[in-house]
Amino acid sequence: KNIVYFSSASFKRNPDFRIAFFPFVSAVEKAKNLGIELIHNHAIGTMALAALRCREKLKIPVISTFHYPFYLEEDEHNFTYNLASKYFKWLYSNSDYLTVPSNYAYKKLVKIGVRANIIPNGIDFKFFSKGSSKRRTYDFVYAGSLVKTKNIEMVIEHARNIRNVMKKDITFLIVGDGSHKQALEDYSYMKGVSDYFLWTGLISQNKLREVYWKSKAYLFPSQSDSFSLSVLESMACGVVPVVPEDSAMKEIIKDGENGFIFSDGMDFYRKAVDSIKAGKDLRKKVIETAKNYDINKVIEEYEKAYQKLIKK
Repeated sequence: KNIVYFSSASFKRNPDFRIAFFPFVSAVEKAKNLGIELIHNHAIGTMALAALRCREKLKIPVISTFHYPFYLEEDEHNFTYNLASKYFKWLYSNSDYLTVPSNYAYKKLVKIGVRANIIPNGIDFKFFSKGSSKRRTYDFVYAGSLVKTKNIEMVIEHARNIRNVMKKDITFLIVGDGSHKQALEDYSYMKGVSDYFLWTGLISQNKLREVYWKSKAYLFPSQSDSFSLSVLESMACGVVPVVPEDSAMKEIIKDGENGFIFSDGMDFYRKAVDSIKAGKDLRKKVIETAKNYDINKVIEEYEKAYQKLIKK
């Protein structure tokens, strides 16, 4: 009863993303009728514009959070980058308060002349850490949307190298769905490693927790995320993360202490091998790191920002 929905449609090429149909007038009416005091905007499309419309018409403060550093990757001609830069600069200059989950995302905004406050993403640590496993049967796991920006091709490309070094059968468990899933499965066949991979599709949170507790290492080759919740959730279950040097997750990982950081493809498969050899002491440090990002701690930071804005 406390959730209001807006009519929307998904993108054909990217069904994970939806766009609301002209919610500007209805958003103002609903915010007014519900007595909304503050709006927290996580969107960049029509819902973001609806938030600014409420700010203008009802004088409601708007706090925005930026999650999309991949839109600010410079391309060969910089057309997309320049367009995104101008739009984000306008969008966030019209917000009363702006947050980003990581220094990685913060630097992307600073480059286009936008300042923000860093408040990390939070996880339900109590839920994910409440589990156990006598034996970790899956060597590697990835869970999340299967889109091109996640760079799962890197895992497929080096699967055989990892197996050759370990000199035994290796299991790669890929959890999730997305517009790039079929292309990834086809690529695994083309590389002759399809029998190494298990593709589960979407699963429940309870099942995901169970999968994490049965996995040794989490392979995360993406450089497009502002701060990965799935990596943190797996860490709460003692799964050892393997993350890129140029990424937000590097900010919480110390190489060889609570995870592994790779610099390129060759380094990736070497660190992947190291990750599944990790002992109990390293896994304990992984869990301790995840505990620092418990959702209750993050909520306190946001509540301070909310109260400050409402008082203004």
